Amino acid sequence: MSHFISVRIWEPIQAAEKANRYEIPLQAALRARGLGEVIGSSSQMNMELEVESVEIDLNLANLDEAVDLVKRVLENAGAPVGSELRFRRDGDEVGLPFGTLEKPAIHTNPGILQLLNLKCVANLCILKLPGELLK
Repeated sequence: MSHFISVRIWEPIQAAEKANRYEIPLQAALRARGLGEVIGSSSQMNMELEVESVEIDLNLANLDEAVDLVKRVLENAGAPVGSELRFRRDGDEVGLPFGTLEKPAIHTNPGILQLLNLKCVANLCILKLPGELLK
């Protein structure tokens, strides 16, 4: 019997990084043990069209053994606190929290970045201070 599980990771991560950090290691671990596979993924956007969280869909063969493996692989990959596995067990909806890493999140708009004189590329922001402040 197979079990559908949805994994929600509360991290504003782009698709390529999501695949490298979470999906590929998870797929390898599940297949190596014959416990299932990754069957899809998606990103959830906020009103500003920024990635807010990601979801990974899994088809698992053995629910108990595979859930422990999924949690371990994703936590080792850096899944943040507040992430959740969602599945049905004995007809009941189950939400199992996981994650060990605390990640600060800063959400702002480009006007604020310009006002603060911040230059951001990917997940890195650099504050450019005027020369007179450095004296």
